Amino acid sequence: MMKRLFLIVILFFSTTWAAVSQVGCSPELEKVYELVLEVPEVESLVDQILKKGPLQVKMNHHLSKKFEGYWDGEGRTIYITKTDSTAGKISTLIFEMHNAAYDDELERLDSLAKLGQISRLEYIRSVEFWEYQNAKRCAEILDKGIAMGLFPKESHWPISSNFEDHFKIQKKAGHSAHIGKMYDQLQ
Repeated sequence: MMKRLFLIVILFFSTTWAAVSQVGCSPELEKVYELVLEVPEVESLVDQILKKGPLQVKMNHHLSKKFEGYWDGEGRTIYITKTDSTAGKISTLIFEMHNAAYDDELERLDSLAKLGQISRLEYIRSVEFWEYQNAKRCAEILDKGIAMGLFPKESHWPISSNFEDHFKIQKKAGHSAHIGKMYDQLQ
């Protein structure tokens, strides 16, 4: 029994250590990264991401002035861009982890666009729906982290209960236009 307990403890710490050690993280984001790993669902997300390749988490204040972060699938890097608040870093990091974990769907949509098998509007709508699903998953984890007393209350994300409302917000914010430019670059 003692041997089994010892093995379970070693397995737990080695899994946690692996999730921390196999990810390259900018020094200013290390504490935030380690904090989000305390929510079990985040550790599962990281495992899912690492199955597809390495992961980097970096600050980059100059690449995006409009959005708080983004996932670069080619460089396998999550960039946190315009926020300095802990709550903003937490929410952006977890959201972009979802984008990284579910990157296969975005790659599929990009392929359809390159092959001319999806219109610009269909592409924009599909990418926004993909991000909406990721935002809902992210919001659940954020709320759990807040309930656990790990994340500041400001980490909460109010996500629309339906996609159409979310889509309207994204169009108004300019996010959909940005996705349209991505489509144009794929042509």
